[in-house]
Amino acid sequence: MTININQTIVYDESIILKIKEMIEAGLNKLKSFVKGIKDDNLNFYNDLSDRFNQIALKLEELELWDELNYFLSISQFIEYIIHQNCLDSSFGHCDFAVELLKFFIEYIKVNFDYYLNKSYLSLEEFEAFQEEIQIKHYNYLKDFFREICEFSGDYSQEELYEIHTSLR
Repeated sequence: MTININQTIVYDESIILKIKEMIEAGLNKLKSFVKGIKDDNLNFYNDLSDRFNQIALKLEELELWDELNYFLSISQFIEYIIHQNCLDSSFGHCDFAVELLKFFIEYIKVNFDYYLNKSYLSLEEFEAFQEEIQIKHYNYLKDFFREICEFSGDYSQEELYEIHTSLR
């Protein structure tokens, strides 16, 4: 991965702060779900899904494509876990959902700090961090599809293998 040093993008700090606030609010809501404070699970799921859509739109507005791709991937996993728990409260894996959101918060915090304050990290440190994030994300993908995702049986083993291969 190479970072273009001459890239001139102006980031609106107020939008970035709003994204951080929205992500933190989503994390707090997710933690309350994990603790069992559930009024109506499907309403919680729909509210969380709406929050995730708003965050995705803000990331798209800022043209933060890498951040958007990670967020879309992670939010799909979280929504799957929450939806499965809405259908069957014994499904579990809520801690994994919280861990995913914390992972994204760490990722976006370092990226925003780098974008807004170049002296925070050197280019080499930033690139090393990006490589670490790719590895962590890949491991989360593996864990999700091996341990959490329940397949409906609509696809053969070969078709699933082709799908997973195309995701790489």
